[in-house]
Amino acid sequence: MTVSNEQPVAIVTGAASGVGRHVALRLGRRGMAIVATDVNAHDLERTVANIDGTAVAVAGDITSEEVVSTAVETAAGELGRLDVIANVAGMAIRKSLDETTREDWYRMIDINLTSIFQLCQRGAAVMRDGGAIVNVSSVSGFVGMGYAAYCAAKGGVIALTKRLAVELGGRGIRVNSVAPGPIATPFTAEARSTAGVADAIAGATLLGRFAEPDEIAATVEFLASQEASFVTGHVLVADGGMTANVNLGAAAQDYGSVDE
Repeated sequence: MTVSNEQPVAIVTGAASGVGRHVALRLGRRGMAIVATDVNAHDLERTVANIDGTAVAVAGDITSEEVVSTAVETAAGELGRLDVIANVAGMAIRKSLDETTREDWYRMIDINLTSIFQLCQRGAAVMRDGGAIVNVSSVSGFVGMGYAAYCAAKGGVIALTKRLAVELGGRGIRVNSVAPGPIATPFTAEARSTAGVADAIAGATLLGRFAEPDEIAATVEFLASQEASFVTGHVLVADGGMTANVNLGAAAQDYGSVDE
């Protein structure tokens, strides 16, 4: 199943649901052939079935070197080339510092950071001159919001993105990151179903709401496209203004009335 020499090929991780699913669908509509990966084989097949044009599923844990190799070989070998990598897969274990075990730490680092390094390393080696890599990080990579290992991993994604942009720029490969704020995905379902928590999180954004997965996918699509042809080493923060403001909570109203 080799695509035409002119058709770009993209690998999208975490494609079974949420942002990853929407990224795969969007890049498919752009005319790209898609190699979609996810550990959830059933929902991954559902995504692939809905992608416009050529799409191949590679089911498995993206922390596995075998799964990474299969995805890259499917793109470069079976489909004939690799032009775009969208590293969307991620997860968090909801534990405080005291509760987090060594195994928890390594699991979050492996999924959120090491898997990105592995796919970038293997994928860049077979990319022709020119191409785009987009790594999904988080506002937690900038501020201490979330869990220790998650924040560490997402901060690492941002640093890795900038370094890879330096190393790969000479080959015309652009490397950027998207840092989302709160998103209405299954991962945040529990928080969104708890009125006080949902209101607090939404209220921390300037737009007063969670992002829809497709809104974040649109930013990934932009950075992967030729519309962003002169953008590299950049972190596009898509957080509804969350990190643009000092959240004073209950003091905000009083503070707003103080003459500066």
